[in-house]
Amino acid sequence: MNKTKKFKAPNGSEDLRVVTMSGHITIIGQEYKELPEFFWSEAYSQGALSEDMTDKKTFDEAVAEKAAEVKKTDKEFFEFLKEQLKTIYDNPTGQVDKFGNPIYRRVVSLVKKPVKKELIQKAWGQIVKQAEKESKV
Repeated sequence: MNKTKKFKAPNGSEDLRVVTMSGHITIIGQEYKELPEFFWSEAYSQGALSEDMTDKKTFDEAVAEKAAEVKKTDKEFFEFLKEQLKTIYDNPTGQVDKFGNPIYRRVVSLVKKPVKKELIQKAWGQIVKQAEKESKV
């Protein structure tokens, strides 16, 4: 069964022309219009509001809420990344380079998705600092 959701253009804006990569086209006006799931991503990227976003929220509030959700998810992933890097720190043989940094492909194989090297370095630095503090105690 196909999922559908109702969308409308933000108040005060012009109608939105939504085109998918598959060539489907629709126009979203000021009234809610039911759209199949394959339009959702493009509709959101064009600034359309779905019915599950309450009318009381402004577009900026909805964007800020989504950004907070992403930030929370990023924080959870960072903690997960640190846990995985801790396993490398505890058993570095063949998993760190000659400078003592984790080998990128080893990290990717542990977390099962690409990770920015800067994020790995930040997490690795925190693990090394924590280990140095613990060794001084």
